[in-house]
Amino acid sequence: MGSKERFFTNITAAHEEVTGSCISFETKFPNKEKNRFANDCGIYQESEYSNCNDILPYNPEDIDSFFITHGHADHIARLPFEVKQGYNKPIYATDITCQFMEPALMDSAKVLRDTSKSNGKKLL
Repeated sequence: MGSKERFFTNITAAHEEVTGSCISFETKFPNKEKNRFANDCGIYQESEYSNCNDILPYNPEDIDSFFITHGHADHIARLPFEVKQGYNKPIYATDITCQFMEPALMDSAKVLRDTSKSNGKKLL
């Protein structure tokens, strides 16, 4: 017969809206090992949720890797915040997504700086 040991995956969605895409996964294997990864790491673009851009639904040091689906700000723009908070592990994306990420991140940084300045907030 087969083993009764199973692996489980816990999925945590950071927000129910389309913007601010960031879903974390934790897989537990029968040998007690765990793997934690996140799918995307975007900013919230609606002003009513902008305070969510300063928080993360997990400790970045606990994430083993990121998988980026595409280069829109609502899927990548919190990556620099992740790094600033201690993330230093792999970020996976297709070659074409990587080509779009740098200009998209630079544009997002400018928008976030301008928004913070106009709201009298310090950019993290």
